[in-house]
Amino acid sequence: MDFLDPIKQRQHRIRLYVGYVLMVIAISLASLLLVLQAYGYTFDLQTGAVNQNGLVFVDAHPERAEVYINGELKGATDQRLIMPADRYNISIRRDGYRAWEKNINLLGGKVERLVYPLLFPEALESKETQLYAEKPTFSTQSPDRRWLIVRQPGAVFSFSLVDLNSELATATSLVLPPSLFSEPGARHDIEIVEWSTDNRHVVVKHVFDTGFEFVLIDREAPESSRNLSRVLSGTAFTDIVLRDKRFDSYYLHNRPTQTLMTAGLDGQAPTPLLNGVIEFKPHGNDVLLYIASSGAADGNVAVRVREGDQIYTVKELPVDTTYILDIARFSDRWYLLAGGVTDQRMYVLRDPVSVLRRNPDAQIIPAALLRIENPQFASFSANARFVQIQSGSKFVVYDAETARNYRYDTGLNASQKAIWMDGHRLSLVSKNRVNVFDFDGTNRQELSPAYSEFVPYFNSNYTAFYTLTDSQIAGRATLLRTELMVKPAQ
Repeated sequence: MDFLDPIKQRQHRIRLYVGYVLMVIAISLASLLLVLQAYGYTFDLQTGAVNQNGLVFVDAHPERAEVYINGELKGATDQRLIMPADRYNISIRRDGYRAWEKNINLLGGKVERLVYPLLFPEALESKETQLYAEKPTFSTQSPDRRWLIVRQPGAVFSFSLVDLNSELATATSLVLPPSLFSEPGARHDIEIVEWSTDNRHVVVKHVFDTGFEFVLIDREAPESSRNLSRVLSGTAFTDIVLRDKRFDSYYLHNRPTQTLMTAGLDGQAPTPLLNGVIEFKPHGNDVLLYIASSGAADGNVAVRVREGDQIYTVKELPVDTTYILDIARFSDRWYLLAGGVTDQRMYVLRDPVSVLRRNPDAQIIPAALLRIENPQFASFSANARFVQIQSGSKFVVYDAETARNYRYDTGLNASQKAIWMDGHRLSLVSKNRVNVFDFDGTNRQELSPAYSEFVPYFNSNYTAFYTLTDSQIAGRATLLRTELMVKPAQ
């Protein structure tokens, strides 16, 4: 019998071992292929060449558009493209709209998400919605981008409340009680401080000949507006910031004494919180980023974070005349920006408190060091992914998602602070024209006329934006609505 034959048994074992080895090799090769595919590698069966691919997601707003790669049509937006690692020019086009373009260096195994492009109409359609006797002296937009408050020229107490979600920009009168403001002298300037996220209350600073005061405006019930400097009288403060964006809870800062306090509208006296605070930036209810004048090496100040009752020193900076601070949370991680204006170095710190909790003696390594001459302004984008630092027409931007830096000069005559239009675009007024450009400085678009003192106001669904500018009626000013969608031909 065959199974008793030693020679045949040995041959059978050899065949089994060979089979096992071949099976292991096949499984290993299959696993290797899967791993290589996961990293973007593909094999050309005709040439035998090994290529490494990248993945590009492409979309556009406000409407579906065509995608061109190096000038060749590749279909419509809202798709993903698998392409060999290389440099590409990507163009998104649609009839009636200006093209959007970007050069990318696609790396093997990497993903580029170009899902943010916004197409602007080729021909802008604008119309005047509100008329003013002369140029307004103050305006501000609510966080939900629906409400616009415009101060009537020549008036101290009268404002116009405009609904930007209405195509006609319906306006109602907003008249504050005369007793709300102090009235010494002829100067009555209004400056924005901060809106509450209830989109109803806004704090403004009233500057007059002999001083200033802070006023809480209630746009729904103007008669309920309050003079915060009077409500909180007996406590000296130079700055006021909403706590957790609530209209009835505040941080009070006295710059000369470097004292930081908390206060509310409950009638209780303000509560001392911290001493030696030069500059501060709050986030939420109990997180504070601040510059402390003590506790650092000679010639330095301390950058600290207060979370609840815990205080962490996350960085030291050279003593400076002015500091720039900001804080945001992106993808479940904290990002802090801190630097001195004269020092011209801005540090981006990623989750420093988490590091110090694990190791109190750890040295915090910045996620990025951003250098720019004469920094003026800084801000995080609406989605907190980007932080930009501006010096006139020059910008440096840090991308928290990709850890990339972008440095560019727009060439614009920019005395105005650029604001984030949304999560990916900045806007400012240069030479009385609205300009919008992507976070990396590309795709700059010149849009409608606007006074340089006022930023553009986009409505809540970005179908239009508004600007304050000269009316076609000589000597008058207007609120101009410009459409961002091309209307279909009739």
